[in-house]
Amino acid sequence: MTKALKGAWVFIICLFLAACSQPSQFREMPQAVEGHLDLQNWDFDNRGIVSLSGEWAFYWNELLYPSEIKTDSSTRYVLVPDHWTNYETDGQALPPEGLATYRLTVQLDPSQDYGLFIEGEGTAYALWMDGQLVAQNGLVATSPQEMIPQSKPQTIFFHPSGATTDIVMQISNFYHRKAGFRNAILLGLPSQINNYQRSGWAEDGFVLGIYLVMGIYHLFIFAFRSNDKSPLYFSLWSFQNFIRAGLLDHKLLVFFLPNMGWELALRIEYLTFYFSAPLYALFIYHLYPKDIHRRVLQAIVALGTLFSIFMFFIDTLTLSYTASIYQGVILIEILYFIFFIGRILKRKREGALYIAGASAIGFAGVIFEVLYVQNLIPFEINSVYTFQAFILIQAIMLSSRFSKSFRRVEILSNQLEKTNTSLHESERKYRGIFEESKDVIFIANLDGRIKTANESSRELLGYSPNELKRMRLSDIVVHSKDKMKIENSLRREATVRDYELELQRKDGNVFHALVTLTLRKNDRNVVTEMQGTIHDISAIKQAERAHIRAREYEQLALTDPLTNIYNRRFFDEIAGKEIERTKRSNSFLTIVIFDIDHFKKVNDAFGHLTGDQVLTNLAFICQTNMRSMDVFARYGGEEFIILMPDTDSDSAYQTTERLKSFVENTRMTTYNDQDIFVTISAGIATWNGQGDLNIHTLLDRADQALYTSKQTGRNKTTIWKES
Repeated sequence: MTKALKGAWVFIICLFLAACSQPSQFREMPQAVEGHLDLQNWDFDNRGIVSLSGEWAFYWNELLYPSEIKTDSSTRYVLVPDHWTNYETDGQALPPEGLATYRLTVQLDPSQDYGLFIEGEGTAYALWMDGQLVAQNGLVATSPQEMIPQSKPQTIFFHPSGATTDIVMQISNFYHRKAGFRNAILLGLPSQINNYQRSGWAEDGFVLGIYLVMGIYHLFIFAFRSNDKSPLYFSLWSFQNFIRAGLLDHKLLVFFLPNMGWELALRIEYLTFYFSAPLYALFIYHLYPKDIHRRVLQAIVALGTLFSIFMFFIDTLTLSYTASIYQGVILIEILYFIFFIGRILKRKREGALYIAGASAIGFAGVIFEVLYVQNLIPFEINSVYTFQAFILIQAIMLSSRFSKSFRRVEILSNQLEKTNTSLHESERKYRGIFEESKDVIFIANLDGRIKTANESSRELLGYSPNELKRMRLSDIVVHSKDKMKIENSLRREATVRDYELELQRKDGNVFHALVTLTLRKNDRNVVTEMQGTIHDISAIKQAERAHIRAREYEQLALTDPLTNIYNRRFFDEIAGKEIERTKRSNSFLTIVIFDIDHFKKVNDAFGHLTGDQVLTNLAFICQTNMRSMDVFARYGGEEFIILMPDTDSDSAYQTTERLKSFVENTRMTTYNDQDIFVTISAGIATWNGQGDLNIHTLLDRADQALYTSKQTGRNKTTIWKES
């Protein structure tokens, strides 16, 4: 591991430890008791900022002005900061909707100036000091119609009017489940409060800067290498963390966008929350597409999307409750992600260790945050730092992948340059050897299906390289016993060297050859294919092999100019050859003839141009819904024909019925806003390869079956049966 990489890991671990630690400057501070806090002897210069936490006087469902508050034996005191839903009245927890007044008296040195930092309360407040309104967030009111919610950190500076300062906080909430005096007010010297806010802004700015730079950087990576979508989703994930971090803590985005309303900011915050898991899932899917289950991925994306859509149809109070539900969903998804990470670690995928380390930190942050929010643990982990560590590790992993890719490219470029130089120097020599070589060189799948072959196959086998791609090696081996010997030898020794056997050329002639086969493995030592050579050892002359290729089809117009499918001339040519092949192989051959029912009415009603469009679209529908081995042609007018090799009548019937259904339920075209639908009638004739039969007889049988379909109601398929 390089020094830079070790340093990055140390920095990330420090970030995570910082997330787990609690701020030391707020420990061992004085606490308010029964609404009174004595800070006259607190050394602000040496001991720093104080949190105004502890017991505050509490007046439920009352918005009292300072002059209206009276403290007596019946006054109730509650711990601050806390949600008032954690308080009880007559054994019942207080609801989130409501209003309350809090009061605290603080003894301070009247010769000093002071400052307050207020993070924000839920969800509107007014702060009074010594009877004067000094700060407010939103508009406190007794009804949701009059109240205006807002949450924005504020700093206030004041000089005490005496030894005792009276602080009154009015809070109302009708818009969120987290209600009340939920964040402590910090008190300190003006310079300390200023420094605290500036350090918070600097910290948030640092975090936002990392998210923004990561997002932009990986977006550019995707722009230059769009075939790999993992940088795109990593970029989107960084941007959504940028937005979410900017709306939390010191709310920098709220300061930069002062016109953003509280409700819009809340919905955007929840939107980033709902899409965090889907973006992470899409990111790891594009890194390791073979290791994540597609249905799980679709479920994660669907849940995030459904919650996001549902969010826009509910009020903010209801919306705030959905967070707990989605937190449960995320915990379940984390269980699957842990299973996924175990899988990629077991399979030793590239970058799996980075993903595991980053995800462990990210998952820990999410889990501890959920447990803290649900009051199941007493301490909080700052998820901003855990996600920061997650982002950095993922960025290192992506950088490592790209670095390795670039390194491989450099190595390959150097090798290619050397190879090109060598090839250039010996080009004539190797060209002569290649042109004079009579051996067939090929690569095949493990099932024997040929993937590629050199041009010598034309002379030696009579097949072009493209024709061989549709064949298996066993197709040209004459004796079945030779096929078994080759398979057994490959299983035992992973190679077959100079095995003499008889092969069959395209024209049916048999010749002797030496065959060599070797199994090929990928970089993970897994057998993926085999390569081989065929060397002719027969006495057949070059003239014989040239004669095999002498036969060529005359230049024909193969396709119908209107429908772009085969025409009748090509069909007749192929059909004759298929008849002979079927006779030799004793297999089945089926012909299907169909035409459009009442097509003349279409031409008469809508014109021949519309009729031509119907023919074109029908041909396209049929061609895209049949096997590639079938020959589909326009036989004349609105009549079409299908040649189905190796197909019996039952299979042909099922295929034809499926085509008939597609045609019947598909709009062929539109004329003056009127949709045009058609149906087809079909006839089927099958030959089993026995006896003598020519193509004209088979066509006539199919045509008779078609006639029967038309006579018995149309939109039908009839199989010809000998009467």
